[in-house]
Amino acid sequence: MWRFINNCKTSTCKRNGELGVDELNFAEHLVFRLVQEESFDGIGDSRLASLNPCVDNGLIRMRTKLVLRQDTFEFRCPVILTSEHTVVKRLIWDRHVTHCHAGVQLLMSILGEHYWILGGRRAIRSLISKCVRCRRLLAAGWILQLLLCRRTG
Repeated sequence: MWRFINNCKTSTCKRNGELGVDELNFAEHLVFRLVQEESFDGIGDSRLASLNPCVDNGLIRMRTKLVLRQDTFEFRCPVILTSEHTVVKRLIWDRHVTHCHAGVQLLMSILGEHYWILGGRRAIRSLISKCVRCRRLLAAGWILQLLLCRRTG
């Protein structure tokens, strides 16, 4: 959508084809800023008081103890999101499926590299419990364990 608007504004440099990295990063930044505007009352929100929040380019980020570490900025200062928002739930679901139906701890680690989700563990557990494939694999695992116990027992 932003590409269309920019192409309408300028007649000399029109972009077409696949989306570039800068366009995807801009869209992600915009979506997370909208999520934060809907979820929080600014940097003074009571849920953010203990997280040492700071604002960077319109996004509320958490200043961690790793600020001086030589690592990516997203890892040192992750974006703060709330687990109740639909976009965040879709983000968790996307990473769960992308990473081959990863479990709670692995998803916490993967998402923690870029985002700090308030109530993240609870939201991840809730979404994984609704995953049909994970439930089937969990049930199959229990059946195999029961069969093995009956043979040895």
